Amino acid sequence: MSTVTTPRKAFPASSGLPGGRLYDAAELLVWVAGLNLLVIAFSLLGGIVLGLAPALVAAASVSRARVRGDAQPLFRTFARVWRRELLRANAVLWPFAAVALVLGANLYAFAPGGGVLVVALWIALGVVGMAAVFAFTMYSHYDIPLRTYPTTALRYLLHDLPATALVAVVTVMAVLLVRFLPGLLPVLAIGAWLHAVTAICTSCHARNDRLVAALSDSTPTPSE
Repeated sequence: MSTVTTPRKAFPASSGLPGGRLYDAAELLVWVAGLNLLVIAFSLLGGIVLGLAPALVAAASVSRARVRGDAQPLFRTFARVWRRELLRANAVLWPFAAVALVLGANLYAFAPGGGVLVVALWIALGVVGMAAVFAFTMYSHYDIPLRTYPTTALRYLLHDLPATALVAVVTVMAVLLVRFLPGLLPVLAIGAWLHAVTAICTSCHARNDRLVAALSDSTPTPSE
């Protein structure tokens, strides 16, 4: 499983002025707002059905680059990734969408009766959603066969429980924030959530890479 690499150019450091931290926070806020707008616009460009998956992948790609310190033009990079990954991103995420549709239909049918089945369906839907998050962030980090992303993401979700918990907490916080402040959805919430979960997953993937490399170095060769 190889890691996706990108040309690296560091973001310029803060000027060191007293307002430097405030400037950095404002710059990040503007960047996230721009990302939010791009996700919505390019999802609509693909008619939602075909546009959402590549928009999520493009968002994860530019967010990963920013977390790694790679200075890339937001609009141009996002548009390039969206166009390049239009078909592949849908191939990666459509299995999750199909399962979610089946679970949603069952919820619609059985929700009036309540009971354990409805709770189980909600839990299953949550697991599918979390696995989809790991899949599109993993897609921006690892280069593996397309058909293996769903199962690999599900295994990763069950294996790295701290990362799963962090992503779940951030997602719940985002949902609650939008519920009480719905005006944030079209201007900030989507981009902030995508950037946050990508940062978490990128950090976890990097840690996993280091652990795998350390394990490989410590494994004796047959000649030893």
